[in-house]
Amino acid sequence: MKYIFSLLLFLIIHNAIAQDSTSVDLDKAILGDTFEKNIPVDTSRKFLKTMSKVFGVTEFEKPEIPRIAFVRSLILPGWGQFTNHDYWKLPLIYGAAGAGWYFGNVINNRKYKQYLGYYEQVFYLKQNAVLLSDNTPLSSSASIYLSVEQKKNKVSPIGIYFQSNNVYYELKKTSTEQFEANVADVSSETLRGPYAENTLLSAKNQYRRWRDLSRIGFTVGWLFFAIEANATAHLKAFDVTDNISMQIKPAMPRDLNGQGIGVNLTFNLK
Repeated sequence: MKYIFSLLLFLIIHNAIAQDSTSVDLDKAILGDTFEKNIPVDTSRKFLKTMSKVFGVTEFEKPEIPRIAFVRSLILPGWGQFTNHDYWKLPLIYGAAGAGWYFGNVINNRKYKQYLGYYEQVFYLKQNAVLLSDNTPLSSSASIYLSVEQKKNKVSPIGIYFQSNNVYYELKKTSTEQFEANVADVSSETLRGPYAENTLLSAKNQYRRWRDLSRIGFTVGWLFFAIEANATAHLKAFDVTDNISMQIKPAMPRDLNGQGIGVNLTFNLK
């Protein structure tokens, strides 16, 4: 009985190994070389190889120019156009990028921080956190005025003042949550107001919104120049020589018994 059991166990194991071997052979037949070469791709090495071509450490082939131009434009605007030898586009790219960044981001961000500072003073005034010289709080109902200057028919705010009991005050921050009110020597002719708190809040939010939109536009423009460099490189590599031609001519049926008419398209590759 023991020998019969051992024989049955041997046959079961042998059958399982044979099925596993057959399964392996079947997987090889289906998957081909990929079954034996199931090795993960070294993406880091591929990335370094691409970067070496992008920065000119190693040479790249002509079919790789579109990809190289795209990556270069993502790194630095205009680099892809320089790769395509479209030098005339560089002044347009840097002119548009510089003007958009300065007027869209720098100016709006400067205005945003200015009105943010004004609104901060108003906020602490409403919280009775602005103290006079005798350590009494400045009235939270003090009127809000902005001092302005005029340059080339343009009026710009340059400071904020608060009026209480016919006296103008300017604030100075003394701690993270407190301001000090000092009597200001300012002429009412240079002031505009009074303004509501919501007016300063709206101006602050508006300049912040314009700044953020300009940054988004700058990023979209950056990506657009990269796509343009890639598309231009593809078009320059496209074969438009006379070695490829196409002829369109009418065609009649070869069988005389047939009736009909058609169009024959002929491609010639010289």
